[in-house]
Amino acid sequence: MLGTLMRDALDNLPDPHKAVAERCEMHRSDLSRFLAGKRTISDADLAVLADICGFRSRKERNILLELNRNRRQPEWWLGPSGQEVHDKAETILESLSRDVTVFAPFEIPRELHTESRPQPRFERELGNGVCRTYYIGLPALQRLKLSTKAAQEQARLLFWLTSVLTIRLVIAPEIGSPFRVLDLVESRTIVKLGNRGIGELYLESPSDVRYYKRLMGGISTMADNEDESRVRLAQIADP
Repeated sequence: MLGTLMRDALDNLPDPHKAVAERCEMHRSDLSRFLAGKRTISDADLAVLADICGFRSRKERNILLELNRNRRQPEWWLGPSGQEVHDKAETILESLSRDVTVFAPFEIPRELHTESRPQPRFERELGNGVCRTYYIGLPALQRLKLSTKAAQEQARLLFWLTSVLTIRLVIAPEIGSPFRVLDLVESRTIVKLGNRGIGELYLESPSDVRYYKRLMGGISTMADNEDESRVRLAQIADP
């Protein structure tokens, strides 16, 4: 993930990777392997590279250095500051996933929020081959029962998403806190806890992954099926 963050930033620079490697006093092959996720680099080299890539604020660089230090840890933290880094890291992880399962008991997930022209965006970003399952809690939907145009548009968008082949959206009970399970294409699983306001904790230990997969199984058992969820959404979208 860290290598991809740097590579995406480098691709927006006019300098070729060879020139960047020279500025970092790194061999070009070492830089290429780091960007591909095949080797690590020191905190000092990462700090220089981050500055060249445009991550110049102290908050952003601290996030990147913390990720580098925790690269072999079974859990790591992504704090609430450094919004751009946070968003890019989240996008990268989900793009590397085979399946993403989301439990959102109290809030509609950010990527499902209504936009002026939502359908092309969702076809591009949510229909990109990653299979996504959303368990939306009743409290999140009850807020949409307000007779406002914005609430109805949001409900209509959720109703439309139930027809997207790579998305499964069902209504679930409000038990516990929100979390995501990301099954990566490289046969690893990451669990993400927390929210953007307080920071997010990422868990990779087998025991944590097993616990949250069991929890997700219990939520799935209590949730409505897809047909029942579609009927409920239709009632909210067009009361």
